[in-house]
Amino acid sequence: MAPELIKGVEPYDMSVDVWSFGIFVMELANGKPPNLDNKDQKAVLMKILTTENFPIQPKWSPGLNDFVKDILNKDTATRPDVNDLL
Repeated sequence: MAPELIKGVEPYDMSVDVWSFGIFVMELANGKPPNLDNKDQKAVLMKILTTENFPIQPKWSPGLNDFVKDILNKDTATRPDVNDLL
């Protein structure tokens, strides 16, 4: 879930879909979604809110790291929109 939805401060808009796409890309690259092993959903939501932006994945290419880092930017004002991604 996108951080802005967890906080309840912003309405659902296209930036939430961009965040979800970033999570999907992580799932494709890793073979499983992030936090799959954590059964405590509250802990997962808190982790999304309290951790720094996207951590670099050493096994990924620099280009993929940069792409996912941009998409998983917690600041919705600087997160790319769909037109930027195209």
